[in-house]
Amino acid sequence: MNRKKNRIAGRILSAIFLFIGVSVANVNAQVHEIGLGAGGFNYTGELARKFNPLFYRPGAEIFYRLNFSPVVALRGAFSFGGIYGSELKSKDPVANYRQGEFKNNLTEVSAILEYNFFNFRAPKDSRKAQSSSRITPYFTGGIAFFNTQQDLGTGNSFFNVAIPIGLGFKFQLSEHWNLGGEFVARKTFTDYLDGVREGTINYRRTGDILKTDWYYYTGLTVSYTFYSVKCPAIYHK
Repeated sequence: MNRKKNRIAGRILSAIFLFIGVSVANVNAQVHEIGLGAGGFNYTGELARKFNPLFYRPGAEIFYRLNFSPVVALRGAFSFGGIYGSELKSKDPVANYRQGEFKNNLTEVSAILEYNFFNFRAPKDSRKAQSSSRITPYFTGGIAFFNTQQDLGTGNSFFNVAIPIGLGFKFQLSEHWNLGGEFVARKTFTDYLDGVREGTINYRRTGDILKTDWYYYTGLTVSYTFYSVKCPAIYHK
């Protein structure tokens, strides 16, 4: 299982670096951003078979975004927050019997590619400036590494890989300030987020070993843009 996760992570990282290389080869200037985000994490797994908005718990992120062009960007982020799930009010017979509930903390680092559907915030002196937009939806996907508790009884932590996939929007408030929002789902390769796995919880029914847990982040972001300055070429006779 670890070899499979390593292969998947390696392929995703290779695809990201290849995409960055192609983008850099076709762009003259880069735009840098730093930002903060606030929102909430959610979870689905054995203790939450369906997405439940009542299970949201606070979360936040700090990120750096490198805009290779008005269409393509790469974002690196550090995120943290809580996840929660419960069967205490479930009407499902199995869940009602098991009566499982968990609370967990989570930290994450990620590298995510963003594809803007419109030319977003093109530099004024570029050929794309006339067709640029102050607002754009975007698609995002990449790789994340997260840390949380493996055994909720003992507090032992574990490190794992997730695949983030989501949608968002960006809005240019001014020349330097931007507002954004997104919903990103993380597919994990573990069934340990909620403490229900091949073993038991409260000495009752085991978890579903054929399915892995997911976690989600929904939030708003504010970022500040730094435009790169082009130095004029100097020619010597």
